[in-house]
Amino acid sequence: MSSRAYQKALNYLSRALRTTAEVRQYLSKNGFSDEEIEEAISRLTAIGYLDDKRYVENYLLSGKALRYGIYRIKSKLLQKGIDLELLNNLPVDEEEEVIKAKEILLKKYKQLDPEDYGKYYRFLVGRGFSPAVARKAVFLTDDKENG
Repeated sequence: MSSRAYQKALNYLSRALRTTAEVRQYLSKNGFSDEEIEEAISRLTAIGYLDDKRYVENYLLSGKALRYGIYRIKSKLLQKGIDLELLNNLPVDEEEEVIKAKEILLKKYKQLDPEDYGKYYRFLVGRGFSPAVARKAVFLTDDKENG
C-alpha cells in the first residue's frame, strides 16, 4: 500500500476539488506507478474525497454563475476528464437556458439592432448556448425590447 501516493493526492485535493482524471494525471507526473495511482484513487473515492459526480454538480453551479451555456460547460468538463456518460445525463432546462441567454445578451448589448441579429446569435453560441436557445433568446429579447 503506497501511502506516499495517497498523501500526495490528499495534499493536491486539499487545495481544490479535482476530477479523478486530474488526480490520476498529477500522480503520474509525480512518478507514481499505475498500481499506486489506482490504489490512491480507490481509497480517496471510498472515503468520498474524490467524486466526479459531485465535481460536476459544483462545476455546474459555478458555470451558470459565470453565464455560460450548457454546451460550453460540458466541453470544459470533458477537457477535465469527466466521463461522457455522466455529462449526457445532465439535466438541461431549455427555458432556463433561454432566460439566461437573454440576460447575457441584454447585459452585453443595451439596445438590439435588428441588422445585428447574426452577431447576437454568434455571440450566444460562442458562450456555449445551443443554436435553438440562441435563436429563441435573440428573437424573444427583440420582442421584449420592441413590445
